[in-house]
Amino acid sequence: MTLKLREIRAEWQRTGVLTSASDTHLTLRPLGSFQLLNAIFAEAGLLIERSQSSRAVAELIRQLGHLQRARVFRLPGVRRLVESRATHTGLAFSTAAETIRSGFTDAVCEKR
Repeated sequence: MTLKLREIRAEWQRTGVLTSASDTHLTLRPLGSFQLLNAIFAEAGLLIERSQSSRAVAELIRQLGHLQRARVFRLPGVRRLVESRATHTGLAFSTAAETIRSGFTDAVCEKR
């Protein structure tokens, strides 16, 4: 069963779903944030679209599996590696590992 936008509604502290008396089961799956916002704005006749940076972030999170795995980008060495031109033109694994390691050492020394 596929619900239309007018068959599901937000109610006070719950969600309301309009079905027929003959329906025996219902499966609800969450919408993504963008899908939800798109549907809300579409009701007002407005079209929304993601910025280029928003699409890049969404793709990065998708590739990592979930947002918490992006915490690695907090390490200075990883940020330095991503920003370097050599990363985009080809870089040996050992060089990348050394860049991350040196950044990690810098971060630990700064906190002391």
